[in-house]
Amino acid sequence: MNETITLPPQLRDEIQTLTRDLGLVSHDATVQYLLQKAVEREKKFLVASLYQKGQKTMRQCAALLKVSLEEMIDILRDFEIPFHDDITQQLETANKLVREMKSAQV
Repeated sequence: MNETITLPPQLRDEIQTLTRDLGLVSHDATVQYLLQKAVEREKKFLVASLYQKGQKTMRQCAALLKVSLEEMIDILRDFEIPFHDDITQQLETANKLVREMKSAQV
């Protein structure tokens, strides 16, 4: 899908600078990169907000974003959204058990 948008001169200049600084090949590539990053961040924020409002569990949020529970915890931290410490404890315990099981198999 091709879209045409008009950018203010200051934003155009900033995009040109980013194109050069990021080593991207074109203005279009930079705009696409920036839009993709913005969409990803907004999606994470919306899902994290569902957790904060109590509308979804952490596991449900992780599934929506297709990330692990550890990554979901990092996302919540990035947005400074508090989470229940018992979840972190459970995750750490599960990781410890997995490590122990793997070492027992060797």
